[in-house]
Amino acid sequence: MTQGPEPKPIRTGATLHTLCVTDGDLSTYKLFARAYGGKTDGDLNHVHENTATMQKWVNLYDIMLDSFKGKGHCVTMDSAFMGDTMAQIGRYVWQINMVGTAAHNRTGANTAEEKKNMKVGTYESVMWQHDDLPLCFAIWSDNNIVSTLSNYHSPEVIADGVMRKQKVDGVRAREQTPVDCPVQNKDYSETFHLIDKGNGTEAKYDIGMESHTHGWSPKLCFRYFNMTLNNAYRIYKWLVKRYTPHRRSYSMPDCIEEAAHAFLQRGESMRTYRPVHPDPVRDLTCVWDTGSGRKLRTDAKGDVVTYTCATTTTVYDQYLSLRKKQKKNPWRTHQSVRVQPRGKCAYNKCPAYLHSNAKRKRGYNTFMKCEECSAKKGTAVYFCNDVKDGKEIRCHLRYHSEHFCRETNEE
Repeated sequence: MTQGPEPKPIRTGATLHTLCVTDGDLSTYKLFARAYGGKTDGDLNHVHENTATMQKWVNLYDIMLDSFKGKGHCVTMDSAFMGDTMAQIGRYVWQINMVGTAAHNRTGANTAEEKKNMKVGTYESVMWQHDDLPLCFAIWSDNNIVSTLSNYHSPEVIADGVMRKQKVDGVRAREQTPVDCPVQNKDYSETFHLIDKGNGTEAKYDIGMESHTHGWSPKLCFRYFNMTLNNAYRIYKWLVKRYTPHRRSYSMPDCIEEAAHAFLQRGESMRTYRPVHPDPVRDLTCVWDTGSGRKLRTDAKGDVVTYTCATTTTVYDQYLSLRKKQKKNPWRTHQSVRVQPRGKCAYNKCPAYLHSNAKRKRGYNTFMKCEECSAKKGTAVYFCNDVKDGKEIRCHLRYHSEHFCRETNEE
């Protein structure tokens, strides 16, 4: 893929074009994957030898289907790529059968009147056959109007072709019943859903990865790795079925766990440290001290304490620390401060408490707590000091007016 530095294809992500197997034991196996390079994608920005103008998606499928040309394969594609140009090149040049959803303006068929008169959910069909070329365009009234184009199907409606939950008096039935549909819609429906199934499998067992600082390149790497995991599992299931069908096989989660264990066992062994006594001038309550000038690995052996001993701070120490700050700043008395997480208002005359009909009454949820009350009690003491439904709630002021209006800051 040729891509310039600017502009990026997508600001926060990338578009992947993939080709996967939809038939047999290797169903959902990814054969090809490519990231779209946008306007600066040099592999697609040229006129194809079989087109008069630049057709990016013809260039894309020329690359994607290169190893499958002339072998009579069938390709199902999305409406973003399918059109009469793609269908003709696939039939006569690449010798590949193609079917897929298609936009009306890419076929030349006059479908405005038929599409206008067709009602959704009636399962009726209308088809157009080209006079000279093997192109068949069909519209089918499913849950939505589905338009498909094929270069190898005949204009034929198959009875009881697919199963659908039909609507009776506007209510969808619980059980599926067979309905008529064009034969090309049947082939499309039985094939394309397997692509979504493969993508769903990869998403279900996705590697948890969040990166907000490295752009979308790491996301692409992990996406490719997820595709590889799914491909490896498809091959594993095929090998088990062929060579050891009588033996128990792993599920997808079990295989991922085994693969993760194998990956973690690779590489050089992690080195370990011997227990070394620190210098006598340091704190001997810990063998390892932060001032010893060496880091402690998580697999180190012989350590008494794996971190510097933490000092215990009591509630009284916290209160003394606040009183020292109040001596420098006398105004710092029963200040309302915002904290995380929020808690229930402790004022028994909180509006939520007074207006509640519950057996266990509670105050409003608030992020505001009293700094001094919390230091005295040793836990967060919350009082409303914000706005609820457009009204100011001053539980903090009312509570301290009732209980601390005569209190001074004298020791």
